[in-house]
Amino acid sequence: DRERSLELLRVPDLDPRGRRPRRRSMLAKALVLFAACACLIRGSEAFSLATPAARHSCREPRAAVNAGLFDGFQKAAKEREAAKEAQWQAMKDMQAARRDPEAFDKATKRTRYVAMARKAAEAGNLPDGWGCAQDPASGDTYYFNKEKGIASTWDPPLDDMVKILEEQNAL
Repeated sequence: DRERSLELLRVPDLDPRGRRPRRRSMLAKALVLFAACACLIRGSEAFSLATPAARHSCREPRAAVNAGLFDGFQKAAKEREAAKEAQWQAMKDMQAARRDPEAFDKATKRTRYVAMARKAAEAGNLPDGWGCAQDPASGDTYYFNKEKGIASTWDPPLDDMVKILEEQNAL
């Protein structure tokens, strides 16, 4: 009785001829949508509803419309691939450097010396002939060397400072 009363309350979806249309499952709808997208992307006419004559007449405009549709995805994929390749190359270079212990040790010391020189430059400890001052407009520190004729530069003389540190530690 209960099912019968629920059946009477349910309004059937009828087509204009009075018949109940067949409902598609969500999977079937998804497959049709996927096929339509594949047709649009590839320019395939396998799922086209147009007549053969109409298909051939509209082939060029379809290619023009789809030309830039996925360019952003392709560009991002190429950038990711380039980043992966750069990481791979850096890893190979690091492995090659580790195979030569002296070169690896030298590079490690140089990295430490650059960090030490940068801290010393921030504190105002510079090699002979070099001076530093603050730019009144920006507040940034600039460096100058009157002996070498360098009027001003924003970068501290790290190369000169690293050479001094290497000489001191070589003794």
